[in-house]
Amino acid sequence: MRKKRFCSFILTLTLLTTSFANAEIAASASDGVTIKRDAFGMPAIKGGNLKEIAHAIGYVQAQDRLWQIFFTVQLANGRAAQYFGEDLIDSDILQHQLNYTNEEVKNQIDAYFTTKTKKFYKNFVKGLNEYVDKVNENVSKMPFELRAIGFGRSNPIPRFTFYDILRTNQFILQQFSPSSIPTYQIDNLSDFEVLVENFGFNKAKKIFDDINPTTKQVKSQFTIVPGDVNLLEEEEPLALETREISKESSKQVTQMAKDLSKKMHAIQKSYTKKIPGLGSNGQAISAQKSLSGNPMIRIAPQPNYNQPSDFYQVRIEKNNIGLRGNYFTIPTFPMTPNGVFNNYGVGVQVGHLPSNDFLFEPVENATLVRTDTIQILDEEPLELPIYRSVSGGWVITYPITANTETIVTLRSVYIDKQLRAINALLESAFAKNHNEFVNTLLNPAWQADILLLEGDYVDSSNNISAFHTGGWTKLNSMYDRRLPQGVANNPIPSNSVYSYDNIAKEPLLDTNTSQGYYVGWNSLFKQGAEGSSDTIDPVGVNRMFWLDQYIRSFTKLSFDDLKNIGLRQYLANSNTAFHVDDPDKDADLFTFLFKERFFQAVHNLPTPERLQAVALLQDFEGNWFDGDLDNILNGLDISDQRILSSVWLNAVANRVLNPYLEGTTREVASATPSDPIPLENAYGSTNELTSQANTLSRIFNLAFDNTLFFNDWLNDQPSIDEIITQELDFALSVLGGFSARPWGEGKRGVYQFENLVLGAVQEMPMCNVSGCILMAEFTPLEIKMQSILALGQSGEILGNPRGTPKFNKHCFDQQPLFSQLQLRTNPPFKIND
Repeated sequence: MRKKRFCSFILTLTLLTTSFANAEIAASASDGVTIKRDAFGMPAIKGGNLKEIAHAIGYVQAQDRLWQIFFTVQLANGRAAQYFGEDLIDSDILQHQLNYTNEEVKNQIDAYFTTKTKKFYKNFVKGLNEYVDKVNENVSKMPFELRAIGFGRSNPIPRFTFYDILRTNQFILQQFSPSSIPTYQIDNLSDFEVLVENFGFNKAKKIFDDINPTTKQVKSQFTIVPGDVNLLEEEEPLALETREISKESSKQVTQMAKDLSKKMHAIQKSYTKKIPGLGSNGQAISAQKSLSGNPMIRIAPQPNYNQPSDFYQVRIEKNNIGLRGNYFTIPTFPMTPNGVFNNYGVGVQVGHLPSNDFLFEPVENATLVRTDTIQILDEEPLELPIYRSVSGGWVITYPITANTETIVTLRSVYIDKQLRAINALLESAFAKNHNEFVNTLLNPAWQADILLLEGDYVDSSNNISAFHTGGWTKLNSMYDRRLPQGVANNPIPSNSVYSYDNIAKEPLLDTNTSQGYYVGWNSLFKQGAEGSSDTIDPVGVNRMFWLDQYIRSFTKLSFDDLKNIGLRQYLANSNTAFHVDDPDKDADLFTFLFKERFFQAVHNLPTPERLQAVALLQDFEGNWFDGDLDNILNGLDISDQRILSSVWLNAVANRVLNPYLEGTTREVASATPSDPIPLENAYGSTNELTSQANTLSRIFNLAFDNTLFFNDWLNDQPSIDEIITQELDFALSVLGGFSARPWGEGKRGVYQFENLVLGAVQEMPMCNVSGCILMAEFTPLEIKMQSILALGQSGEILGNPRGTPKFNKHCFDQQPLFSQLQLRTNPPFKIND
């Protein structure tokens, strides 16, 4: 198949102004609705009532992204193996086990959906299907990919159902929160068992508490916070403090956990580049922090670099219902609160709150509720028995045989209530002021474990807010949230624990902070957190500090200053960015956590080569690339500073931690001259240093919370200065010394935009960037907006699969903006219009 390669970057960051033209009236719309596309194909919907607007959104989504919608719907509904083969059987099995039936979906709609949500979704689905009908009537409009898998005149594309789309929304939202399917619990169980085998229970418990400290965040091992924030303060003691462990009784469930973990990670890996990726960040700036005196917002969802893009941009203009918007959504969602609506701007990000748990229960708890049939391409169908636990959980053990003694269930207080969260996504777009927004997006009655989002808000009245939505189950001291329940040391909660009366219902909200801004990057915030922004508790990763530090450095921020965050993100990739196939996307660890202490060690124990290394890293702030803008956009070299800091930090972590972490998922991979920054450890886990760096920073007693439970980390080690300097010597030897520079030559690599049928269709030098950005400034008269398009019509590829694919003219013309962070001016919204 012909491969279209990415052309050279154009060296410009100028703003592009595009007028809306090329009127296109959808046949689905009444005379009151028009759909116009701008020069890049982004649709703008004008006029109409609620039904007509929803219908038009569905129509343009299908027109631009029918293949993408079809694939995601099949994956979410457990029908992927029918079209794409046996590699997706495990995914289909899991989805059948977790999904609601049509009747159960209908019950949730009837019980929880608002009138507006129900009406909007029904007409959105009608819009999708109207375009499906047109394609089936005229096969020349059928996407190339759908024809390639067998659809055509004699085999029409099936229409989407209301239930298909809602299950797909549920599936996508679950991908946006690791706590929805908490694989960390089974990974932790495996790690804990290894530690017990190696060191006995008491030491294992202390080591485990250090590498996975207890916080209010599920993925607590990724927490790096200032020393004056009490990271390890617990509301209640953990069960593992007093309970005993039986190795024999735990072996069976531990092996079961390992097998399940392997399967879950394989399923997640199969989703790579197939479904929307996790990540986003945003910044809200009040008038007092703004150079112009106008409030501003930067909304930056971070998609995978897929073809087509994970996100889709829509504009809604003047109509009969008083709704306007310029927003990013994910195909199959008519709206998400990620854009400018009416007189406010809002950006949502991934959140992490404990909501679901894996439970190990006796097989007697399993009750057969139905048998589903999974169709498999070129294979016999699979008859799949679906079980629920008498405790209410989804049973995900398969198969259940006569020898099965223990089953694994996924428990949530929100079973049979999840889809109600979709109300918040839609209703919030209709808010006219701050109070209405709070009462919609943050409505406790509309929260569920599939909607764990945090974000920032700004409006034309100069209100700014930070929020975190989603309910979470509260477990008392008997239960350790870091591990599955029902294993040794962690009993099965009673049914009463998983009841709606035992959840944290109040959303987190802070408004109009005195510092004049909020920053967010997939992290919680807390009012009055000391040591950072006065309203931010950076539970998440240290990149929160990076954003906060940048904004705090300005007395007043201009629009361009806010916009330049994107370019700075472009440069600041993480310490595991050496590999072209899997760059980590966290901000730099070395500079923020270790640079000062590592330099001190070198000055205490200097050698000429060590001092040369310090001189090289003196001005290092985490940049992945060296040179001017041309090199940033086109170069294939990684900076030598990045490589040296990465190898050095990895070597120190390896030396200090591996004597105790060997065999766990957190083992630090060993550097070699052929692989200075190894991608995987011996366990096969990706070697990300975020969790290990958290532990290492506390062991070294740095300016972060240094509470330790296990005090033998440095046993049989020399002084910290000697560890640091000896591992610098090792790092330089691995790299071949200074004479081998440039170490990073050609290491940057190229990222390929993959189409699931056509393969690589486009490419660009690898980077770390928020690929979709919408920025807005709220002046007294209008809302000015600039955006990077979400590659709207990149999804329309036509043609006969026996011939050459015919790409839409907009498949590639947006790529230079997307890659170079160019913001194009969107028509403004008038404040009083």
